[in-house]
Amino acid sequence: MLTPEEALAQDDKRIMEEIWHFLDSANFVIAHNGRRFDLPKLKTRFLLHGMNPPMPYQIIDTLDIAKKEFGFLSNRLDFINDQLGLDRKIHTDFNLWKGCRNGDQESLSKMEEYNRNDVLILEETYTKFRPYIKS
Repeated sequence: MLTPEEALAQDDKRIMEEIWHFLDSANFVIAHNGRRFDLPKLKTRFLLHGMNPPMPYQIIDTLDIAKKEFGFLSNRLDFINDQLGLDRKIHTDFNLWKGCRNGDQESLSKMEEYNRNDVLILEETYTKFRPYIKS
């Protein structure tokens, strides 16, 4: 988690180094819309911090699977999980983002809780989708 000081200074280098090491050691990365959103954002931050790309890894994107294999009315992770009776995202609003940017410790802690929950609910979705993944 970013410290309040790092948030105020908009200094995410320590966190980006941790993420880089995680990705560099990964064989597979599971994400929802990671191919088009999360991973390009991460690569941009790596580049801005003068970091080389991590070693190659396979991406399993549950958004791509949802679009290819199913016909949900919405492909948002929260909607899919609701339809499947799985755990849902924690509600956030713009004030949480502003609090994080302003170094508010309570907001940073809430954002960490939100992110940890996102990982757990994505794991549930992936587990449900896994029998439908062809490759």
